[in-house]
Amino acid sequence: MSSITSGRAQKAVLQRGDAVGPGAEAGGEPAPVVTRYSSVAHALKAEIASGAFQIGAKLPTEFELCHRFDVSRSTVRQALAELESAGLVRRRQGSGTTVVAREPALRYSLSIASEADILQFTSETFLEFTETAGPVSAADSRRLRLGAPTEWRVWRGLRQSTGSGLPLGVTTVYVPVVYAETMKALGARPQGAIFEFIASSMGLVLTAIEQEISATVVDAEESDLLQTPIGTPALSIVRRFVCEQRLIEVSETIYPSDRFSYEITLQRDNSGKLPL
Repeated sequence: MSSITSGRAQKAVLQRGDAVGPGAEAGGEPAPVVTRYSSVAHALKAEIASGAFQIGAKLPTEFELCHRFDVSRSTVRQALAELESAGLVRRRQGSGTTVVAREPALRYSLSIASEADILQFTSETFLEFTETAGPVSAADSRRLRLGAPTEWRVWRGLRQSTGSGLPLGVTTVYVPVVYAETMKALGARPQGAIFEFIASSMGLVLTAIEQEISATVVDAEESDLLQTPIGTPALSIVRRFVCEQRLIEVSETIYPSDRFSYEITLQRDNSGKLPL
């Protein structure tokens, strides 16, 4: 667990991985070597982007792709894996390969060292609720150290990047019952950070943000919401927002590893020591 203090850095990296054709580039510089599976993936990406395969449509079978491109089944599987990694398709055994996006997904890389960084993150992404003001289970209350579950309500939604079709993660927000009416004013798609809205509405001052990061995998329900296979490696980030020793919000977000990364920079203090 870490308390947020000072510093700031944030960036988004678009991973496209488009291949470059073989041969020499202008000026005599050699072009990168292109593997056969990259050539197949590049051709399929172009067709998906052009609309030849609509979102929700099935790509040709592996056998058909082998015949079309005159490559082995292993090459086709590597090409499809590249498309899946880019967030363009979803593969499931027995149901084929389905197109889920026309453009490669943005992979968000986030470095946080202050409250301002979280506010910046919420301005570059948005949260859209799919469930609102639900009851909190006893198991979640114990796991997140909320206290009596009857004193809390839960909201759930998808965290989206403003430039990406696929969601970055599934976010669950726990708020004390006393702030439930305040939450209604946010609507289904909050603008800005929830903790900041609650604090400003209630005249409170944020004094601490506690954070826990752990490794996990995507479960069956999250798989459907995130459009990614069950068991996909993911990051779980839990944040606890405290105003004058009063817990006003707890958020938990599950981010698939291919869509989000987290960076921490350690800086020496006045004594010349690095924090541990």
